[in-house]
Amino acid sequence: MRGSSNHFSIQNQIYHSFSIIIIAAFVIFLPINLFLGLLVSALLCALAIAFQSILLYQSRYKGRLNLAILVSCLLSNIILCANYFYNSGIAGPTLIISAAILFLLLIVVPKQQMFKWFAINILLASAAVYIEYKFPQLIIGSYTTKANMFVDNLASYIIGIMLLYIGVAYIRASYDKEKQTVNDKALALEKLNYEKDKLFSIISHDLKTPLASIQQYLDLLTQMELDAEERKWLEANLLKATTNSLDLLNNLFAWCKTQMDGCDVNLQNLNLDNALKKPLNIMHHVAQNKKINLNVDIKKDVILIADTNMLQLVIRNLVHNAIKFTPQGGTVNIAANNLGNNCIITISDNGLGMDDIAQNDAFTVKIKSSFGTNNETGTGLGLVLCKEYTQLQNGKIWFTSKKNEGTVFNLEFPTQ
Repeated sequence: MRGSSNHFSIQNQIYHSFSIIIIAAFVIFLPINLFLGLLVSALLCALAIAFQSILLYQSRYKGRLNLAILVSCLLSNIILCANYFYNSGIAGPTLIISAAILFLLLIVVPKQQMFKWFAINILLASAAVYIEYKFPQLIIGSYTTKANMFVDNLASYIIGIMLLYIGVAYIRASYDKEKQTVNDKALALEKLNYEKDKLFSIISHDLKTPLASIQQYLDLLTQMELDAEERKWLEANLLKATTNSLDLLNNLFAWCKTQMDGCDVNLQNLNLDNALKKPLNIMHHVAQNKKINLNVDIKKDVILIADTNMLQLVIRNLVHNAIKFTPQGGTVNIAANNLGNNCIITISDNGLGMDDIAQNDAFTVKIKSSFGTNNETGTGLGLVLCKEYTQLQNGKIWFTSKKNEGTVFNLEFPTQ
């Protein structure tokens, strides 16, 4: 009833809560007054319930918050003044209820209006007491018995302190919520700072190193006379350094885009074999150059729901990592099968594997870049991207790994 924080401001939510509390309080007062024979007070309670319900509707559904607050302040003071004179004056419960409602009003009204309504309440209460003192005949004694007076005052006191308790509890809850929000933002900022530092580290080290190697290779090619074998060796290393640099840049740009702009996901039914044909052909060449056996076992009829570009990036990173950390003569296997309403893709290798620390940090920016079996470089961002992109496609990713025995990555995507 108070409305969600996605659609209403804090002030809106506080006013809606105030209205609900006031309506509930007068709903309780109404039968008590009827039971005690306080018909005028019961009528005033009914009017308060009706008016506050209308004001809640105006604020909640018509967006007239400022008008609703103003009318609530005016009506509450008018109704309480009337109740003071019709319900035994200072011998009745009006001043107690007036103080409790003032407390709630001060929570609701804009900060710059707090003192004004505080002063108005004091002036009205003082004026009512003074008038009763000077002209006691204006006060209507509504209690038929002494017992009724005690019951009404006790009930009003209990309801009054309940209003105060609810108000204080709401303030505490709002404070705790805001404090938690501030703490969450602080943690998020700390994470962003860490990621920024990680990004600068990547740019300054992991990207600088292969570019420096390329520069050195080019200097050698242009400044020295090389025989065919030496030139071939340099060209091969230049190609490897360029390829590594391009991989670094692709992952770096993709990760930065995800962090800053988010990603547009185009989910559709994909034939897995067709979708992975091009990236796996490239990976076959990479594996052959390193003398690694790359085995692919994907059924022709495997269909899954995914984004083509994201899926290719995930598979390319995982296969590239498997090749990177597998020594010459090793094996990398890629398999895919339907399991119920899901497709399971498995990428396994018999390479270096990961220790416990690397496994714990695998899907975070804490992971450190490491060199492959042929000193291939990386940013450590590949697995972070794999996880983020997999989750954006409603998929799951997990792995098992043993040091010096190999790693198995599993991907699960819906098929319908």
